Amino acid sequence: MLSPFSTPSLPTALPPFTRSRSVAIFVSFALAYWLSYGLRAVNAVIGVPLQLELGVSSAQLGFLSSLYFLTFASMQLPLGLLLDRYGPKRVEVCLLLVAAAGSVLFALAPNFFMLCLARAAIGVGVSACLMAPYKGYRQWFAEKWQAPLSSWMLMVGTAGALSATLPVSYALPIVGWRGLFWLIAGLLLLALCLQATLLPNHAAASAHGSLPKQQESWHQQWQGFQQILRSATFWRYAPPAFFIHGGFMAIQGLWAGPWMQRVSGLNAHASAQTLFHMGIALLVSYFFLGWLARWLMQRQIPLAHAMTAGMALSQGLLAGIIWFGPQHAEAWWIGYSVSTCVMSLGYTAINLHFPIHMSGRATTALNFMIFFGAFVVQWGLGIGIDALRAGGWAEGIAYQASFGALLACQLAALLWFIARRQRANPARLGSA
Repeated sequence: MLSPFSTPSLPTALPPFTRSRSVAIFVSFALAYWLSYGLRAVNAVIGVPLQLELGVSSAQLGFLSSLYFLTFASMQLPLGLLLDRYGPKRVEVCLLLVAAAGSVLFALAPNFFMLCLARAAIGVGVSACLMAPYKGYRQWFAEKWQAPLSSWMLMVGTAGALSATLPVSYALPIVGWRGLFWLIAGLLLLALCLQATLLPNHAAASAHGSLPKQQESWHQQWQGFQQILRSATFWRYAPPAFFIHGGFMAIQGLWAGPWMQRVSGLNAHASAQTLFHMGIALLVSYFFLGWLARWLMQRQIPLAHAMTAGMALSQGLLAGIIWFGPQHAEAWWIGYSVSTCVMSLGYTAINLHFPIHMSGRATTALNFMIFFGAFVVQWGLGIGIDALRAGGWAEGIAYQASFGALLACQLAALLWFIARRQRANPARLGSA
């Protein structure tokens, strides 16, 4: 019996998948993305142990964590070319080997420099863990399953973030942060083996019949990238992706934990618990987000409307967190997470605006802005906090001022997004 994922009318002789094969493909992608998201967020919990054991400063911790985002972001533009040319299996299997090597190096690192090298390798190695599935699902499965598959991947990523909170907090006294990274390296190798074994080899096969019959040359692929980068629609979404989506990732991935401990006075376990609850809220939100997007598009309501409302709400909640500072309120942090999750609709908006054969390049271009923004914000917050403390500011006030500067940038990005609003077009609702 065929799975509901089956693609019965493929033009390129790719056979429909059985239920077990469909699940296997999803699981092989999901394990890698779960690990990727966990690695992104884990420094929020292990940051203080790193500072205590290796004498890492706040600025150094911010730089170390943001190296993941820098190397991840630097891979996105070439990654788009590679995915559109070679397909998701070959690209991600090779990169996961780099991630596993980086995790081993992190576990062995004797100093800050080696930690940086390891973190950079990890960022490169997991850079395809979401974009490769998006490309694979677009090629291999029927169109009606694209939104649910995307939502399920985001849920898996959130589960990875959850795994990097309370579970890591409980594990650290037992295995330490070095033992944790040995375990991660083994799981990355497992994910690599699953993908090498279970993913289809059909790099050019499509469930839509809309990919070009002849592979584009490198020059043609680069021209496609230039078309994306010249698009007014892309640049409408780029500043919010950089400051709002990237800023949230920077806070969730590192600075939320230190804020709760240094500003709100929580202990390590209590801050990890709040991060865990934020992750649970995100997981539930992503489950409903895919259906919300489908509901909006069926009624020809632009996704940008939901994004505008979510951005405004998230900035109001972040302003409350900053203003009340030491008065920790978990509900504010959970609301901030839930409201910011609408930023992921930007992927759908960009995908709808560009042709299918450019999907790898379009999504990775937006992903570049998000992750480069996360790098800048994560490192910048550390620099700002250290600079203000060196100038005699109290630690809590230094955190509040640095977060306030980020909030001002996010407000400017929201105003930019609103000012460049376009008339809704039923054929391109995502970009309206």
